[in-house]
Amino acid sequence: MIFRIRFNPSPRFDYVGEKLAALAGHSPAEHYADARLWEKLTLPEDREPLAEVLDGLKGSQEPVTVRWLCADGTVRWMELQTVPLPDEHGKPSGLAGVVRDVTGARNSEAELVEATQRLGAHIDNSPLGIVEFDPELRIIRWSAAAERLFGWTAEEILGRTIGEMRWMHAEDVESVRRESAGLMSGGRTRSMNTNRNYTKDGRVVHCEWYSSAIHDHEGRLMSVLSLVLDVTQRKQAEEALRESEYWLRESQRASRIGTYVLDMRAGLWTSSETLDEIFGIEADYVRDIAGWQQLVHPDERIEMERYFLEDVAGRGQPFDREYRIVRKSDGEVRWVLGRGALVRDDAGTLIVMAGTIQDVTDRRQMEEDLRQALKMESIGRLAGGLAHDFNNLLTVINGYSTLLAGSGLLHRSLKASVDEIRRAGERASALTQQMLAFSRRQLLQPRVLDLNGVVRETERMLVRLIGEDIRLETRLEKRLWPVKADEGQLGQVLLNLAANARDAMPDGGVLTIETRNVVVAESDGPEAEGRKAGPAVMLAVTDTGTGMDEVTRRHLFEPFYTTKPAGGGTGLGLSSVYGVVRQSGGWIEVESLQGEGTRFAVYLPQAEQEAEEESAPAAARRMEEGGGEMVLVVEDQESVRHLAARVLERLGYRVLQAENGEEALRMAEAGGEKISLLITDMVMPGMAGPALAKRLRAVRPALPVIYMSGYSDDMVAGRGLLEVPGLFLQKPFLLDEFAEKVREALRVRPEDAGRE
Repeated sequence: MIFRIRFNPSPRFDYVGEKLAALAGHSPAEHYADARLWEKLTLPEDREPLAEVLDGLKGSQEPVTVRWLCADGTVRWMELQTVPLPDEHGKPSGLAGVVRDVTGARNSEAELVEATQRLGAHIDNSPLGIVEFDPELRIIRWSAAAERLFGWTAEEILGRTIGEMRWMHAEDVESVRRESAGLMSGGRTRSMNTNRNYTKDGRVVHCEWYSSAIHDHEGRLMSVLSLVLDVTQRKQAEEALRESEYWLRESQRASRIGTYVLDMRAGLWTSSETLDEIFGIEADYVRDIAGWQQLVHPDERIEMERYFLEDVAGRGQPFDREYRIVRKSDGEVRWVLGRGALVRDDAGTLIVMAGTIQDVTDRRQMEEDLRQALKMESIGRLAGGLAHDFNNLLTVINGYSTLLAGSGLLHRSLKASVDEIRRAGERASALTQQMLAFSRRQLLQPRVLDLNGVVRETERMLVRLIGEDIRLETRLEKRLWPVKADEGQLGQVLLNLAANARDAMPDGGVLTIETRNVVVAESDGPEAEGRKAGPAVMLAVTDTGTGMDEVTRRHLFEPFYTTKPAGGGTGLGLSSVYGVVRQSGGWIEVESLQGEGTRFAVYLPQAEQEAEEESAPAAARRMEEGGGEMVLVVEDQESVRHLAARVLERLGYRVLQAENGEEALRMAEAGGEKISLLITDMVMPGMAGPALAKRLRAVRPALPVIYMSGYSDDMVAGRGLLEVPGLFLQKPFLLDEFAEKVREALRVRPEDAGRE
């Protein structure tokens, strides 16, 4: 809206348009009459600029903006443009002017300023950093939040280019360059990328950059405006979550525990990677109730379905059951422990079961192995006790039958019967020796030896044992390490293994005996009782026979367990092998498949010293009769005691008999004749044989001692009978063996006894 006015030199209004007069609330006449009316219309703070225009009627080169107080009480912005009016002499005679109402424009400018100030306040207080770049990628805006985030002030950063800043992580520079190029070229108007930035103090912060291209009305790029969000804590939390999930997966995999969640309403379940591995299923497996039932072992499927439907879903009991599954991937049968906690809604309806599945196959196997070991140990104790008692009986039977057979008083027919009794007793003695070997209560006489020598000594017997339809091959390592063991018992081990292999090859085959030096590591080979790391010597017996199934392998070393037909074996061969090897500090590993043969590998620890030279066999020593020496026989079994006394007396010795240690001490303290030799049972009620010998040696240090026993007590055998040195006589014994042991004891010094 434009109004025209004119001032005369007074200055007073000379002409006022009606619309302007109406706006001011005065008539044109009032404007003309009042010389200072313009001052009344103008707000006081705007009068000075207007006075400068009117003073001297100079006019103004630029418009003057003043505020007028209108009749209705409003204030309007008026822009006054004036020019001087000269008279005929060229002197100013007035002013002509145009007044423009610019109230709307001035209000818009005020609103813009207010909006700009408000936007600036938002920018300064925003948690987002705001960074603006010109087309040359110079920074032209740097908010307070950007300053707080990166550490540089606006004075330090404005005008610098991205390249000068070097605040981008080297691995992120290329992606940032691509994003910037896309915005600058007009290929895109917005972008978002996450990168790592360096702060002024060298820290690395993870930032999300939300960038927009700003164009003018002609489409020319003016700048790129970016909002920067610090996501370092979120990235750290995500990394911590990923790490936690990783270790959860690894711990599940290591412990063989998988997790699942079952939606009871939908009948669908989700599972972890480890659970999928346990079940042998892939990602596309149908995870519903029927899918789980198909994984349960067929023999347990009906019971597990009943348990789930009735006890868990029906009665609301937590799932807690061990059961077998058949892996989908390979059909392997595994044992698992399933547990599940139940979740209900506010109405008490069962909605979710969440829990774990743990593969407990190895634990079940160890429990079974432990039960087997305990059973073997119980059987071993029983076998050892029975063998001990039988040995006492067989000592009497064999001893008296030998005496009768050699008395010359029997008729030929009776002598033949006595000989049969003696032979039967000797066969029974062999059986009790096997029982003792299994129970590991047999007293071995170990020495350092070359295992190859045992194989060579036994080889001739093996050829006769296995027959002509089986080929014997030996593969012996030349420089075999020495081992410490009972040579005779190792020979029996080899014979028993060969006999077992022969029976497994009824149609002939190949029997291979191998020796080898090995260094056993903790993780080498199958698990076996007594297995330990270190240098060892291996004796392997391999056949090409029928092999064994898992059930047979599990019971292989149990006494009286045999797969042979009735009358085909005692069932003590392999059990005695097991006992001898374990008592010698070794272990046995067995590999067998049905139809593919069997391999028994015996491992004995390497001895620290070289193999000993073989001594002359006892049978070659010269038998001598006694010379009246006094022998004290201490034995709680009366029949054995009487037999020993009778044999000694026939050999020319004098004998004192005692039932126990206390009685023997009283006889020795009675001060009668000098005792030349003590023969005592090792294990007796009250005082044991070694304790008795110790008491007697305290009085007579040179007293020789012979220990007798059906087996060696575990503790005494473990200490090598060295509490008091002495010779050992295994029951049942032959009479000539008994006689020779007596003469040997009388010849050997006490300090040399026990060194065999």
